[in-house]
Amino acid sequence: MKVKKMPSDVEITFSPSEYCLMKCDDNTLGDYELHYLIDRSYKGKDPDIGMQKMYLDENEAKLFIESGFMIVE
Repeated sequence: MKVKKMPSDVEITFSPSEYCLMKCDDNTLGDYELHYLIDRSYKGKDPDIGMQKMYLDENEAKLFIESGFMIVE
């Protein structure tokens, strides 16, 4: 995370290898949720889905999908 004090800016970086998207069941907060992936490779398993980090609308999610983030159902 990068924070600039003057002018006030906050930059947060998410990696498609560490996060995924899920379609929201309830669109009250957004159309998609960004979730972190829990590494289980040390057990020979696929990653688990962690809690959501943020909610995204359709346009924001489209940018994430175009950047390589997978949608998990």
